[in-house]
Amino acid sequence: MLFSVGYSSIPNLVALHSFKALKVSLIQLLKCLLLIQSWFPSWYFAFNGVGWFLSTIMFLYVLNLPLRALATQLKKTKNANCYFAIIAIFCYGITTLYCYLTRNANVEFFQYILPVSRIGEYICGMALGYLSFPLMIKIKENDKSLIMVIFSLLEMLAVGLWVYNMYSPMETAWHCRLLHWFIPNCILIMIFSFGLGIVSKIFKLEILRYLGDLSFECFLIHPIIVHVYTSLCGISVICKLGNLFSICFCILLTVMSAALVSKSKIKMAS
Repeated sequence: MLFSVGYSSIPNLVALHSFKALKVSLIQLLKCLLLIQSWFPSWYFAFNGVGWFLSTIMFLYVLNLPLRALATQLKKTKNANCYFAIIAIFCYGITTLYCYLTRNANVEFFQYILPVSRIGEYICGMALGYLSFPLMIKIKENDKSLIMVIFSLLEMLAVGLWVYNMYSPMETAWHCRLLHWFIPNCILIMIFSFGLGIVSKIFKLEILRYLGDLSFECFLIHPIIVHVYTSLCGISVICKLGNLFSICFCILLTVMSAALVSKSKIKMAS
């Protein structure tokens, strides 16, 4: 965040003595540092733009405490799987209703950024996780070869559905929220949580697991690297080769930086 400040308007505002505008920027910076920017319908992409996700997920982490306690109690009941399935379906229904009611509002904020708008899918994801674990034990008791073939097909279909929905046009924005994001991800998470198909085996390769471990650091670092790169070098829009170089260079630098951050984090933890 502090690195992002150097590439924001704050240094120029200080130099120009624009204290009124500076006050607005400093207030927004404080919101970002306190991770509360996703509660406000403006400037939630300020500074390091992906920080809005940290702001939203922090609220859900706090909510996770009572939810985990409730889920632990439900696991002990006789019809636990049925309860978790009902919760997942109910959360999907509530999310659909919420998207419909906010269809004419600022969809980007009210359906993606605002923390309370993500409660439905968050609880749904938890319910699917608790639902898949006991099923995984039962499925593994069957013929392993047949199970691998079935889940390999399911994984490829899930990935295909995800890609199709991400790039297929939608008539209204609130449909995008459900068909581009909620449904494909629920299916993807549910199927891949078993880890029994050929695609899961590929994702378990050491290099891919390592890149997966770096994914969150990459998520936070990449916008800063892109911003610095475009500020210093611009974007190579003259030819496809220039665009390809820019993309590869920024991704490589992101992964290298994330690896250094992750290594430092592990040393500090140990």
